[in-house]
Parts: sequence; C-alpha cells; structure tokens
Amino acid sequence: MTIQWIIDKMEAWAPSKWALESDNVGLMIGDRSSPISRVLVALDLTEDVLKEAVQGRFDFVITHHPMFSRHIPPINRITTDNVLGKKIITLISNGIGLFCAHTNLDMAPGGVNDLLFDCIGLTEKEPLIAAENPEYPSMGLVGMLNEPMPLSSLAEHVSKVLSSKQIRYTGMSDQIVHRVGLCGGNGTNQKLIDAAFTKKCDVYITGDCHYHMALQTMEAGLSLIDGSHYATEIIIINAVANYIRNMAEKDDINLIVQCSQVDGQVFKST
Repeated sequence: MTIQWIIDKMEAWAPSKWALESDNVGLMIGDRSSPISRVLVALDLTEDVLKEAVQGRFDFVITHHPMFSRHIPPINRITTDNVLGKKIITLISNGIGLFCAHTNLDMAPGGVNDLLFDCIGLTEKEPLIAAENPEYPSMGLVGMLNEPMPLSSLAEHVSKVLSSKQIRYTGMSDQIVHRVGLCGGNGTNQKLIDAAFTKKCDVYITGDCHYHMALQTMEAGLSLIDGSHYATEIIIINAVANYIRNMAEKDDINLIVQCSQVDGQVFKST
C-alpha cells in the first residue's frame, strides 16, 4: 500500500487534468513508492491540522486546498523562520506525505458542487458553465427548488444544512426563489456571475462575496447568498474519506482514514 495507490484512486475520481490552469494539484510532498497506513483528510493543512497529523501518527494527508498556490507568497528557502518552511520541514521530518485535489474535485461528479447541490435539495441539475470538451465536467451548477421559497427562508435553509451561522445574502427578503445557481468556495469570477444571469437564476450561492461585486450584482437583478468559502467546501472532507475507505475495502487493504477534527473556519461569529 503506497502513496501511488492514493494518487491512482483520486485520479480516477477527479483527474488532475480537470483542474484550472492556475491551480496546483496532485502530490505536494512525498515519495510515490512510500508505504502508508494512516490517512488524515482536511480542507487545509493549517498548523493545527499538521499538529493533529503528527500527534496521530498519520503518514499521509489529503487536503482540498493546495499548500503551494498563487494565494501563498513564494519562498526561496526552506527554514523554520516562516510558516510554510516550518510546515515542509515538519512533514518531511515526520515522514508525512501530502496530496491535494482542488478545482478538479470541485467539478468532479460527487465533488464539492454536487454535494452542495444535494445539501440544498435542488433538482433538475444542469451546468452553470458547460465545458467545451465533453470529457470535462462543468464549472458550477444550476437547479430548481422543489418548492419555491422566500430568499430569506432559503438563506436560513442554507445556514442550517451547512451548519454555519455566517450565511449572509443580498436582495429582497421576500423575493420568491425558484431557480438557483451555485459554485462552492470562491465563485465570484465574473464569468460565473454572468452565467448565473444567462441561466436566469433567481439567486447565486457561493462564498467570498465582496462588497462592490455584491452591490453591482444585486442592482443588476441577481440575489446572492454568501455561504462562506469554508462552509461551502468543508462538506467534501467526509466524501473524500468515505471514498478512500471504500476503495481500500474493495481492494482488501487495511487502511485507517480519518477526517480532521480541527475547526478550520477562519472567521468567527459574535
């Protein structure tokens, strides 16, 4: 049982070729031939998650967000003088490998967007932005509510199913919502917003909505529900863990797979 087995199984579910060009996915740290027996799954490799991995004697970590990305300043030396260098040294010195599946897993069947779609209870699934290549999945989804409801009620529903008190929304509270667009994480790219208009969505659900974008979108006639980046994506962690467990059982492999118990929500509510 090696790291390569994990890579093969994750590639079968969410091929790295599906990731956006600017994304960094796959094996981040580790030797593909190294044996593994204990896997920890988390949204991010925070310092607390890394501590959990070391104390729990895990030899492999799967995260959704990459440790090396355009959002993280590059480093030109690996020392304990900075957070990233310290994480790299800690992983290697403890024999812990690291793998990431990000935008490829957002779009994959059963991935972030599918899970968010199902959590909200939508039907009549269709792409928000269909891929030009039919072998690739769509970016974002559109669906219908079984029973139309006021925007404020939908926001409360999203808060409940995502177990988050940080849900916020724009638009008229009594607006009746029928058609919903969504993209987990940060779906504020203008192409996604434009697609929600084109698809005639009443509301668009995503995370990381900023003021001016929200204002302009609301005034143009599209309501928003900001479910937060964390809450709209943390739902993938159990799915990844269950998938790896099922694959291990199918291949008759004895593998321990656990979800991180760390609360990784960066923002706190008062």
